[in-house]
Amino acid sequence: CQFNFPDHIQISENAKNLISKILVLDPSKRLTLDEILSHPFMTSNPIPKTTHISHLVSPPTAGWLSQYS
Repeated sequence: CQFNFPDHIQISENAKNLISKILVLDPSKRLTLDEILSHPFMTSNPIPKTTHISHLVSPPTAGWLSQYS
């Protein structure tokens, strides 16, 4: 369970931390779903749980996506 993050792709420290804690070989040491959902990567810019139906028929605008960058 060894991996490296690519140098040429920008990945936040919160994302790296979460991925590292999910990719633990020993299941008893791996994050639970509740721990994943409460991780700072998941809570700092939460993704909405619902969206308007119009968002399903066309790609989101750059302005809407910018709030999650």
